Formats: sequence, C-alpha cells, structure tokens
Amino acid sequence: MMIRHPQRLAAEVAIAATAEVGEGPLWHAASGRLLWVDITRGTLHRSDPGSGADAETATGTLLGAVAPRDDGDGLAAAVADGFALLSDAGEVTVVDPVSGGADERMNDAKCDPAGRLWGGSTAMTPTAGGGA
Repeated sequence: MMIRHPQRLAAEVAIAATAEVGEGPLWHAASGRLLWVDITRGTLHRSDPGSGADAETATGTLLGAVAPRDDGDGLAAAVADGFALLSDAGEVTVVDPVSGGADERMNDAKCDPAGRLWGGSTAMTPTAGGGA
C-alpha cells in the first residue's frame, strides 16, 4: 500500500509578540483586533494580524481572560481577585470577588451564548482540589 503525504503547508508569523503565559485569544470584531492576555504580566494585548502591530495595556494584576461588554464600554475580565470591568486605559474594577483566599486567582473565562461570563479559579501553588 502506498501512502501519499498531503501537500505541506507553510506557517508564517502574523504577530511577533511575546508573553510569559499567553492565553485567551478572542477575535474582537468591533475593533478588528485579536485580544489576548499575558496572565503573569497582567497585560492585555490588542493585535492586528494585518499589520503585525501589537498594543499592550498593563493592568497591574494577574489577568486570566477578557470578553467584550455588550455596551461597548471596555471589557469584562477575569483577574487575580475575581471578575472585573477593565477600562480601555487598563483600570480594573472588581465587581465579583473570588472567594478562594489569597492562594487562589481567576484563570480562564469565556462567554456563553446568552452573554454570561463563566470562569474558573486556580490555586497559585498546585494543590489537589485547588480552584473551582
């Protein structure tokens, strides 16, 4: 039996940005940008795949994920202390604190079809049963 290999595809870098822990990519149609976070640096990235430009906004806290708000005013976010509102300037306002204690932080989050933001927490030091 002869096995044929499919044509090889070549990958190219669209955005030459770096991160310590880059996660949570989200296409933001309103701005035409790819939003993603660097969790440990607490940085929101707004990347333009067309030009390769990458704008960073520091939040001053661990940043697990972001999601656009219905009213278009900034973003909803999962941060170290819980669910928050994130302004375009990087101001964080926690609106629903995480209740797991000092060794727990919010991690990843996504919106469901009804627009509700769901997220999970994780322990800062790996612990059985840490996070929710």
